[in-house]
Amino acid sequence: MRKFCKVTAECGYTWSTEINGTDEEIRNYFKIGSLINVGRGENDRMVKIAKVQISPDKGEFGGFCNRSACSEFPAVHYNAIMDKHYCAKCARSLNEQNRDLYPNGLVEKNPKQLTPELIDLYS
Repeated sequence: MRKFCKVTAECGYTWSTEINGTDEEIRNYFKIGSLINVGRGENDRMVKIAKVQISPDKGEFGGFCNRSACSEFPAVHYNAIMDKHYCAKCARSLNEQNRDLYPNGLVEKNPKQLTPELIDLYS
């Protein structure tokens, strides 16, 4: 499963990346306390990993949009029929495409708020 991760080194350097794997596999790859090279060639720079933040699964609140062709995040618009979440752009598109069947909208913004952890993950 593809996830969005934010990694923080002890020196304060942070980077974000997309990675495939379970939460456990990702945490093993970016193991707290391990060294990772954030440089290149002559500019090698080894830093110690201090923190790893991982996004929720695709289609879950705060994760990637549920549409297979979309990789936008965070997904905060809920489709009760699919029991999945979508980004704002895909939610608008789904509502427009289904206006005849669902005049009040098929996908609506979830009233839940993003947690400070999710806001930090995507900032």
